[in-house]
This record gives sequence, C-alpha cells and structure tokens, in this order.
Amino acid sequence: MCTNQQYAGFQVRGLGSASGEGAKFKLKRNGVVVANTPSRVNGYGVELRSAYGTFPGAGHYSLCAPATT
Repeated sequence: MCTNQQYAGFQVRGLGSASGEGAKFKLKRNGVVVANTPSRVNGYGVELRSAYGTFPGAGHYSLCAPATT
C-alpha cells in the first residue's frame, strides 16, 4: 500500500506507523525507492531537504508499506 503521490520541489517528509510485527517502509520518488527501513519497524520518519543536501530532486513522492494479511 502506498500513499497518493504528491509533488515535492525542494523537500519531502514521510511519516508512518505500523502495529503488530511492524512494516518495512519505502519512500519512493517517481516509483523508485530513495529511502527505506532495513527491517520491519513500528514507526518511521524521514525528511529529505535540499538545504541539507539530502533531497534527491523534484518529483512525485509516495510512502509505501506492505499490506497486512
């Protein structure tokens, strides 16, 4: 499951939470993963800014995590 894509021009922030055994979160830019968790977590936050040199560039971003079964 992913959030609706939103355009970001100079910074992006993604926040997510999961219950139970957690989830592996992925922040995607134009469909390509630019940040992710190495394993399952219950809470995730990422902030990428051009002022810090961490923003990969303008584009459409979404935060994804697998659907639970």
